[in-house]
Amino acid sequence: MTEEIIKLRAHHGMCIAYFQGQGYSEIFTEHMKSIIKLLKENPIIQLITRADIICEKCPNLIPKRMKCNTAAFVQECDKKVITFCGLEENQILTWNEFFKIICERILFPEKRALICGQCQWNNLCALSDINPYLLK
Repeated sequence: MTEEIIKLRAHHGMCIAYFQGQGYSEIFTEHMKSIIKLLKENPIIQLITRADIICEKCPNLIPKRMKCNTAAFVQECDKKVITFCGLEENQILTWNEFFKIICERILFPEKRALICGQCQWNNLCALSDINPYLLK
């Protein structure tokens, strides 16, 4: 049996790192918690720059088009994460590999704001530590 590949927006690696249980809605927050639980199992992921498994419950997603109403901004964040991490769009790797790279190349050197400093959640992330639940 082949393991399913989880498609994940590249910038969501950083969102997950700082997730504190606050979100757009209770539905989104619970969905995010379930995704984080799934990622703890270290699945195979594919880095994408379009709507993903997390976006499914986001109120910014235009459902019939599977496109974000802030698409240009978040896609730019995705591309910056891929570039900063030395990865490629559609690259396949494990969640743990990806998260380690994000930590080493973006989060620990404090480059997060260069990528998503204009995000509406920036202040929350700036005041938070990386979620210790994710660190191994």
